[in-house]
Amino acid sequence: MNEITPHQVMTEVALAMAMAFFCMMVLALVSLGVRAPPAQPKLFQVEQQAIQTTKASKQSADMGSKWVIYHHGDFFDQDLKPIDPVELNQTNVLMAVSPELNLQQLMSAQSQISSPNVSIALLDKGWLSRLEEMP
Repeated sequence: MNEITPHQVMTEVALAMAMAFFCMMVLALVSLGVRAPPAQPKLFQVEQQAIQTTKASKQSADMGSKWVIYHHGDFFDQDLKPIDPVELNQTNVLMAVSPELNLQQLMSAQSQISSPNVSIALLDKGWLSRLEEMP
């Protein structure tokens, strides 16, 4: 009565394959349903950094800091008059730069200032257009 026939073997193999395919289908559905959190766009991160830098700049400005504008390799004061960064003898200097400035240029500009404490702020569109209109 407990004889093993070829039909029973084939039935067992078919059942094992069906269970394997079912497990794979469940795994595929679960993995498709799980979504990674959306990455924050870089523009948002720059704006967030600009907001934090602006807040820090405002706090530093209250403590008697000197504003310096760096544009196309030149340094200017608040009135857009050229200045020599080596002659700055302020303890706190706020350097405003273009948002398009790369890290190497930023570090190079910061190293030219003789002040021990240099904070970085980003120029807005109004300042950038004003700087572009300069002769």
